[in-house]
Amino acid sequence: MIRILLFLFSLIVFASGQSMPEGARVVKDFQKQKYLGSWHEIARLDHRFERNLTIMTAEYSLKMVQ
Repeated sequence: MIRILLFLFSLIVFASGQSMPEGARVVKDFQKQKYLGSWHEIARLDHRFERNLTIMTAEYSLKMVQ
């Protein structure tokens, strides 16, 4: 059982350490205010955790950190 847990842990650690894709660039003049508010889904990729869901929305706001 310990071997299985160690294997799963190492798999998660190595899978999460992926680097940025080649050719990808950071947006320097990103204006986050343009993306705040309500977003409504117009299309979706087929993910198993989203099956049979309809009318999906997301609400984005700034989080104040103290």
